Amino acid sequence: MGWMLRVRRDIERGLVAAGHYHWLSALRLSVHRALVPRLQRLSRGACLDVGAGLSPYRVLIERNGADYTSLDLPDGPGAPDISADLQHMPEAADESYDLALCANVLEHVPDPSAALAELHRVLKPGGDLLLSAPHLSRLHEVPHDYWRFTRFGLEHLLSATGFEIRAIEPTGGALCFIAHQLSTALLLLTWPVPLLRQLGLAFNYALLLWPPLLLDRLLDPHALLAAGYVVEAHKPDPTQSKV
Repeated sequence: MGWMLRVRRDIERGLVAAGHYHWLSALRLSVHRALVPRLQRLSRGACLDVGAGLSPYRVLIERNGADYTSLDLPDGPGAPDISADLQHMPEAADESYDLALCANVLEHVPDPSAALAELHRVLKPGGDLLLSAPHLSRLHEVPHDYWRFTRFGLEHLLSATGFEIRAIEPTGGALCFIAHQLSTALLLLTWPVPLLRQLGLAFNYALLLWPPLLLDRLLDPHALLAAGYVVEAHKPDPTQSKV
């Protein structure tokens, strides 16, 4: 593992432990702000977090009274409850979860349709899927970085696997994408020295988080350059008649 990857993992672990993982960059904060109110509303029963990594949403989901289960590859950065591939996860039983969370994972699987079919399989009838996926992103987790998605591509993939889409919210924009690269470089350079780390975090918060979020909304009101999307979808329950 190269030094940059080691420092990045240290940064992520430190921010998760402090509860500030989503303040790393404007890009992550934009996704976080779209996910949180939906997680607060939908977290119930059994929740499966696929590609969970360091499980930054565990505390929020459990605080809402749900039973949290993380799933990830065995060589991932965290310690998942279930070690499995999202495209084929027999360890997760049919129709056993009320909510599935798939946060910025779909771009890392070679076959997104297979992954969504598995998520559909493990959800109970009437269960919900919260998914975030990038439209603008640099290469990351190389070589397992396969896709970028438009809202229309996500609509097609989800509908084709049996989901009903309730909402698609664009997240971030071109300025958030650029600011993310600056935030990453800043924190990589300052993190190893405690005093510089605090200065780097303060500078990042003041100049590289809120200004890009506000300017993207102001300059691109139709989200033509959305950095990504958060999708709320639903597995229909055939026993419930539509009104």
